[in-house]
Amino acid sequence: MADAKEKVLAQLRALRAQYAAELPNKLQQLRSIATRLNLQWDDELFRTLHRQTHSLTGSGATFGYADLSHAARDLELLLKTILESGVGSQHPGIKQIDGLLAKLERAGKIPASSTATAEPAIFQPRTQRHSIDPDKRLIFVVDDDTNIAHEQCLQYELHGYKVREFHEFSGLQAAIKKDQPLAIIMDVVFPEGDLAGIEKIIEIRQSNTDFPPVIFVSQREDLEARLASVRAGTAAYITKPIDLSNMIETLDRLTTVDLGAPYRILIIDDDASMAYHNALMLQRAGMETEVITEPGRLLDVLPVFQPELILMDLYLPGCTGIELAAVIRQHEAYVGTPIVFFSVETDISKHLAAMRAGGDDFLIKPIAPDHLLATVESRVQRARTITSFMIRDSLTGLLNHTAIEEQLERELGLQQRHDGVLSYALIDLDHFKQVNDHYGHAAGDKVIRGLSRLLRQRFRQTDLLGRYGGEEFVVVLPASDATLAARLLEEVRNDFSRIQFTAADKAFTVSFSAGIASAPPYNSAFTLQEEADRALYRAKQAGRNQILIAKSH
Repeated sequence: MADAKEKVLAQLRALRAQYAAELPNKLQQLRSIATRLNLQWDDELFRTLHRQTHSLTGSGATFGYADLSHAARDLELLLKTILESGVGSQHPGIKQIDGLLAKLERAGKIPASSTATAEPAIFQPRTQRHSIDPDKRLIFVVDDDTNIAHEQCLQYELHGYKVREFHEFSGLQAAIKKDQPLAIIMDVVFPEGDLAGIEKIIEIRQSNTDFPPVIFVSQREDLEARLASVRAGTAAYITKPIDLSNMIETLDRLTTVDLGAPYRILIIDDDASMAYHNALMLQRAGMETEVITEPGRLLDVLPVFQPELILMDLYLPGCTGIELAAVIRQHEAYVGTPIVFFSVETDISKHLAAMRAGGDDFLIKPIAPDHLLATVESRVQRARTITSFMIRDSLTGLLNHTAIEEQLERELGLQQRHDGVLSYALIDLDHFKQVNDHYGHAAGDKVIRGLSRLLRQRFRQTDLLGRYGGEEFVVVLPASDATLAARLLEEVRNDFSRIQFTAADKAFTVSFSAGIASAPPYNSAFTLQEEADRALYRAKQAGRNQILIAKSH
């Protein structure tokens, strides 16, 4: 972590040094443009003067030149007034340009503030951006009933957790400090008292500042016990007999960090120094960025990078940010992509115009790193949530039928372009109708969620998981042949068949069958699905609870 932090600080120092080296030339360009305008007026040249002054207004303070930003702001406001007047060289404010430009040149000679490279608040991440090593998914179970505790622990292990049992309080505090479990499942009632489990947690917590979430379990359902658990800082309270599905969902929620893919942010700004500075800030927070300094590249970059959010300056060469936003919104694929404008512009009417053109937010330069990060994170997360409702199955969170079909086509094309291999598995729960008939549809939903949870735990992030509907599931495994896919699914099948589900205090188990086809030899989505379905049918006919690979013709 320290090395990564120092690397970013070094990159920031390099950007600052580059900005300082380029600043005299930027000021000289402004003076040259002003001189040419005095000799012969040109509307396009005047717009260039305004745009370059606008860039200095936003970038100066970011790189430690606060006086430069203030001086550039004064000149930029005058140029903007002249620009919007429509009278050009006839505007009386023309005479003030030379004086304000001289003031700007003097400000450019003031050394940069030494605080410009101080560590920004962005280096204190709001959330830990790391995944949990499966070997470290350790939980503690504290229960004096050894038989029940042992049976529950076996079920937790089937769901990917490492479990350590305690049947008394002795050694618990030292183990928590040494092994740092992700969560503790603590019974409430012990021989020491009817609230002994809660009292012990309160005692241990007092000497441990970094304490894992605690799930209290008990046959007690009264208010006294529940209030005591709340005062002890409980994360959840589950009554006995324990509903395994509920417990696993609670554990997953408390211990799993679902980072998903990095946010993809497109930055459009003709000021390269500012663009790469903002890109570095976002990269430090774990995001992927692409920078465009020439608006003409936009239509080439969009389909390749597929941004989840676009950060765009309001003033650009050849067009305005508002015009470019309108172009982006002409493409159906980017109608919902958040666009956040940034500028030194404080005119509310300009902000409103940007919003009407399809903008979602407006940030005023210079932008504090924390403000930038918070805006980007909240906008992308909201966009992902909305997209998730559209493409994910509501019961399981897996890709829905349409989405998994589209992803299969995309992955198949990608693998074929690189002469790779891909496997497609069709999974079907065995005798699922009987589960619904005997135990009810709520129990059936638990089974479906249980299998989807196990699939998410066992497969890679690059593998695609979907639900066709009912009891049918799909797994697409890029870069995996049928033999590897069958071995992975066999492990899942074996563990799933041992998981106990409960309904009306009755325990039951469920199995599944699966058929697998791979490309090559089957090189279209249709034939993959057809051959996997045939293999699944053979597995059902052969007695169910097994995995079969499609036969080569």
